[in-house]
Amino acid sequence: MRATLVTMDADITAAAIAAAGAVVAATVTTLLRSLFRRNIRDDIERELRIVAALRADSKARVTLMDKIERRVELLAAREEASRSWFGAGLAAVFLASFGWLTYLTASAGGWWWIVAVPAGFITLVMLPLGIRDLRKVPRDEQGRPLSDRQ
Repeated sequence: MRATLVTMDADITAAAIAAAGAVVAATVTTLLRSLFRRNIRDDIERELRIVAALRADSKARVTLMDKIERRVELLAAREEASRSWFGAGLAAVFLASFGWLTYLTASAGGWWWIVAVPAGFITLVMLPLGIRDLRKVPRDEQGRPLSDRQ
């Protein structure tokens, strides 16, 4: 019995290398961000110590206090922000289901395109809804973004 050697096509090899490179790049980027991310609270604390050391009538003190106030407001807004995981998950399920249904019915040919059109429409509608629910924004008690409230 003769063993056969499996060889990879150059296109497949290039795609595999590109995919591996993308995974490595994403991992390194995530690690570097977590290592060098500054803590806003520590920065505010440090700046408050500097403000305490400045003269009361100093222009730099006023400028630094304005900066600290903006950073505290930013920190408060970040802490109030959340994602709607239920909405994003539901949109992902609909997106995958109707996307697959669109593919199947469109590739079946014949009169199946009648089903493919509304399924494709639902697929396209679910994409921005899922993205909207993944955004980290302040939300009300029902989970709706506060900017959407009238």
